[in-house]
Amino acid sequence: MTISMKEIILKEPIFIGDIVSCYAKVTNAGNTSITTAVKVVVERLNEGGFLEYVPVTTAELTYLSVDKSGNKKPISAEIKRLHDFLN
Repeated sequence: MTISMKEIILKEPIFIGDIVSCYAKVTNAGNTSITTAVKVVVERLNEGGFLEYVPVTTAELTYLSVDKSGNKKPISAEIKRLHDFLN
């Protein structure tokens, strides 16, 4: 469940035909939530016909771990270990 999304400012437009890629990295793993940094980039042909990569936006998202009933669920030690958030 997404519980938080910080400000999103579109720095560049996205056009029909653009290839949109989203890259996310876990930046924090708490007891019941995970925060990610997301970067969105488009791939397009410029006026000269050359391929260019244009950063479109970035955002920070926080996800809450919940069970099937919607109750908070602890983030497992294995998930934290996979992302180097467990000492």
